[in-house]
Amino acid sequence: MLQVALATAAQLPDLDEDGAALLEALDAEGVQAAPVVWDSGADWAAYDLVVVRSTWDYDRRREQFLAWAASVPRLANPADVLAWNTDKTYLQALASAGVPVVETTWLVPGDVFTPPAGPYVVKPTVSAGARDTAAYDGGADATAHVQRLLAAGRPVMVQPYLPQVDVLGETSVLCFEGEVSHAASKSALLQVGAGVRNDIDSRAFVTPAEPTRAQVRSRQGCPGCGGAAAALRPGGPGARSGGPAAARAGAHRAAAVPAARRRGDGALCCGLAPPSGPVVARWVRTATVNTSEAPSTCSATSTGGTPEKYCQ
Repeated sequence: MLQVALATAAQLPDLDEDGAALLEALDAEGVQAAPVVWDSGADWAAYDLVVVRSTWDYDRRREQFLAWAASVPRLANPADVLAWNTDKTYLQALASAGVPVVETTWLVPGDVFTPPAGPYVVKPTVSAGARDTAAYDGGADATAHVQRLLAAGRPVMVQPYLPQVDVLGETSVLCFEGEVSHAASKSALLQVGAGVRNDIDSRAFVTPAEPTRAQVRSRQGCPGCGGAAAALRPGGPGARSGGPAAARAGAHRAAAVPAARRRGDGALCCGLAPPSGPVVARWVRTATVNTSEAPSTCSATSTGGTPEKYCQ
């Protein structure tokens, strides 16, 4: 029987609430799987396969996490994909490849922050679960937030706040072998003026959803949409862009059992030609990100019946 370790975080030693269903589904496929904390010092060579599942503390110790990933003998999630996809500066590569992305101002230590007009979001380029992230409609608190992050050596991204998310939320649409399987909706995590909160449980905002026709059209027929099982698809940073954020598999409540019964590799698909470059192309074949009617994460909106895509 195949022995699989599902890498997880210390705060989720038994995986999340999807874990039991996932383990049951894998067992039905003849796979003996067990959750193992990624930084526990386990003997990873003892497993036939190691899968990044719920490593949601990676952003606090990214370099350590990436060093661990590079050291695991049989890791299902390519280490270079994890390195690329755990820093939201990948949006620059997507934009260069012609993928529409939300307008973003990038700041590194030493830069001067000028607050933009209108509501906007400040977040570090390496983050998960809306940690160290806030929405503002003014300058003083946002400036202090940016300065704290930059002083800690953390690059920052600033994006306009998209009010559509307050109404429509985000919808993650998962497809396997070119067909839409299921979807989940996540309501807005941030409130303008609420300040920085690091106690947000993003899973509490997720519910099963029926994808719209526009969302389905944006996923069908896109290159490389042979999906990975949620069981064997990255449940942490390798799963989504932002997080493609986005990533963010454990967040989809209904995903574990049906997806675990499928085989293959997940694919980034915005309904556009995949970005070029060896790392990007490899990520396109192995990661899954969100699509939504609101232009947030990897989003699809319908204007006059034509889906428009954005990545955030």
